Amino acid sequence: MAKTSRIRRTRHNTFRGLTRGSEGRRRLRHLDAWLERAGSAQPDEGGLAGSAAVNTITSFDAGANSATFNGHGLETGQQFVFAGSGTAPTGLTKMVAASGTFTFSGQPSAGDTVTIGHITYVFRATADETIPFEVTIGGSLTATLTNLAAAINGDIGGGAFSDVTPPHETVEATGSDATTVDVAARAFGTGGNSIGTSENGSNSSVGAATLTGGAGSHYYAIRIDANDFQFAASREDAGAGTAIAISDTGSGTLTFQLAEGADSILDMLRRGIKPETIEAGTDIDAV
Repeated sequence: MAKTSRIRRTRHNTFRGLTRGSEGRRRLRHLDAWLERAGSAQPDEGGLAGSAAVNTITSFDAGANSATFNGHGLETGQQFVFAGSGTAPTGLTKMVAASGTFTFSGQPSAGDTVTIGHITYVFRATADETIPFEVTIGGSLTATLTNLAAAINGDIGGGAFSDVTPPHETVEATGSDATTVDVAARAFGTGGNSIGTSENGSNSSVGAATLTGGAGSHYYAIRIDANDFQFAASREDAGAGTAIAISDTGSGTLTFQLAEGADSILDMLRRGIKPETIEAGTDIDAV
């Protein structure tokens, strides 16, 4: 059975307790977009940025080629994302999500557009609540760009954008200010470098034709004990106990995060764990 079919069936059986009505439909759109991202996640695309718990590695041991995080919860062969703001130990490469920036020199006009991947957002004097991807032009450029960021992330509309707009499947807005909206791929790795970005307006520009800067690939865990684990380049290497050699301990903040493809999502649901993306806030009332 295809991964998407399996997680759709899980959605139907597991989330029947969602609130009904317009708010319930909004929450289901969030869930459907999340499941769609999970169902399409491929091994070379990276984990869903910001979805699973991000754990800061306590230390590295170059002699043992290992990392320490008390109660890491990883099993041998599990795929994970290695990231963070620090310098990776020699031998390891951090995963980075591709990103981009839309810049505005003034208010957009009604009908101006911003396109990310296959989704085009259209600025309107007032967004039509029945038409997806329309964004209300605010009283200031700051307010307008806040509305655009909210539309990309599928936050509660409240007139800022059409309420039938779901979260973008592959990209999230990571911030906005008086002149810019920053976006990043939801998945770490090089896959995000192929997500197209464009705009159509006299007061807007975008840094490149696609998101850029996505780098790295998954690692696979070799469990040593409850607190220590090693990095393997493939699931086969993990099973054989072949760890990647590291020659120093790196520096700064370095993290690991379970890669939330469809298989790991189903595993969490079977164990009664609600993934943080849909548990946050009040996206789900009861499971």
